[in-house]
Amino acid sequence: MASNSGFEVVEYRGSPAELAAFVSKCWDGQFPQDVTCPQWDAEYFAWAVFGNPDNMLLAAYDGGELVGFIFGEALGFRCGDRVVQGVFSSFLSADPARKGQGVAKTIASELFRRVQQEGYAFDVGFEVPTPGSLGPKFWLGSQKGERADGIRPWIRPLDARRLTRVSAARYERAAARVAGLARLDRVPARATGNLRPFEPRDLDACLELILAKEAGSDFCFDWTPERLALQLDHEGIPTTLVYDDGKIRGLTNFHRIRFRGRERFTAGQVDHLVAQGGDRHVERQLLDATLQSMKKAGHALVVCPTSAGMSTASRLRAGFLPMPAPYRLLFAFVAPDLDVTQLRRPMLHLR
Repeated sequence: MASNSGFEVVEYRGSPAELAAFVSKCWDGQFPQDVTCPQWDAEYFAWAVFGNPDNMLLAAYDGGELVGFIFGEALGFRCGDRVVQGVFSSFLSADPARKGQGVAKTIASELFRRVQQEGYAFDVGFEVPTPGSLGPKFWLGSQKGERADGIRPWIRPLDARRLTRVSAARYERAAARVAGLARLDRVPARATGNLRPFEPRDLDACLELILAKEAGSDFCFDWTPERLALQLDHEGIPTTLVYDDGKIRGLTNFHRIRFRGRERFTAGQVDHLVAQGGDRHVERQLLDATLQSMKKAGHALVVCPTSAGMSTASRLRAGFLPMPAPYRLLFAFVAPDLDVTQLRRPMLHLR
């Protein structure tokens, strides 16, 4: 699709590695150097962006040069007492060298066209609540979007000494020093004998656990077995463990994320940590195994959003603390019969 701006917006043509490098470069240039910001690699994009061949990978090109990108995934959502079809989008990126040239608006126009054409009820993504984030101003401004309650990441150090050195913000380094003095980055060596790696035969039981966990939410994915299979297992990129004592009574699902601070470092992000009926013994084993795996992988930090399913009491006992600001939901192109501003209990993955 050609636009009035002179950019062409079409399906991305290139590899996961090239796209991850482009998006990381854009975000690195967008966020100030005293703000810790996410970065991505080919493995993560091969799973989260390219894993579903039906995903929308909208790229803006100026001739043969990639200058902008947005990811969109068409999904079913449980919205209040309804199931609607919408688009979850992320990774909006525009080459910092093209600032002011309308790259993001051109991409958004094509996304809007596709949302309208396919009859989707909305596009939704997360607001990044840090200096340098252009999403809120863009989506709430020129795109006339709407904001709703979101999720709040909780964090726990795994290597406080390293975080003291690599974190970008002064308050982050100060918090890491306190965590180190209090030895809050210790990981318990308790046995996790009932846990084993996820196998395809576990899918139905895991789906049942996740649906039960999200039953109290007023905005979440309408999970299908196919979509959950991608979330739990894709070429070894996410890690999923199940609690099996003859019956699947819990699961933990997590993956690696990269950050740019004063130096580069990695963290582990928990997407699901669910124990049947909130069983504290099962939940503790799942969490212990998660922390042990992340520590062994050399991650400096654990990120566990409220949407993962772990109880607040368990997060506090394990040394997690909430981040200062939530990641609120930003909606655009909302169907006139939906009022998304009244949503209060969302449970979506942080992407």
